[in-house]
Amino acid sequence: GNGGESVAERFRREAMTVGGLGHPNIVDIYDVGRLPDGRPYMVMPRLTGITLGYDVDAGRIFELAEIVELFEGPAKALDLMHERGLVHRDLKPDNLVVETLDNGEQLVKIVDFGLAITTGGKDRITREGFINGTPEYMSPEAGQGKVGDGRSDVYSLAVIVFELLSGRLPFESDRPFDILVQKAYQDPPTLASVGLRSSNALERVIARGLARGPDERYS
Repeated sequence: GNGGESVAERFRREAMTVGGLGHPNIVDIYDVGRLPDGRPYMVMPRLTGITLGYDVDAGRIFELAEIVELFEGPAKALDLMHERGLVHRDLKPDNLVVETLDNGEQLVKIVDFGLAITTGGKDRITREGFINGTPEYMSPEAGQGKVGDGRSDVYSLAVIVFELLSGRLPFESDRPFDILVQKAYQDPPTLASVGLRSSNALERVIARGLARGPDERYS
């Protein structure tokens, strides 16, 4: 077929790979295809809950213990994805849905794998030199058009945690390009520098997660 069909087929395969992992913190994907008129569709369970983006927009500040509880599952889900060579590439509060279970517990599901890629191989959908993602949350290497690995997701997760704790992003600007430039050339701020009282241990974790170079981050 033509190139468009091959991209669609790769997207279908990768979406089904992610959705078929069967992890409780990753949204299931039952089917991906095209309608007769050519529009793509994806079949997933109906989620009931709100995104963390809703809380961020509302200006909510989270306690550290609450963040640890919320993110333990998604962090393990990302470990599983990265072990399989899968990278989300667009982790942000809007792509984390908080469901309240019948027993009152909260479960965070990772959604929207539209930019997910399989690392390795020549048939990557995401190409070198093409910037994909959300500037506020993407890693410095992704902002430079590089196809990153799981450590790009680690960076995005650290940005989210920084924002939930402090109520602001590590790097802010009205112009998305400026944010990418800041990430490339400036060291990340500490939580203390944005007015948050925190422990040395927490500062070390955040600094490592937000490190400019992938090798300096958690693997």
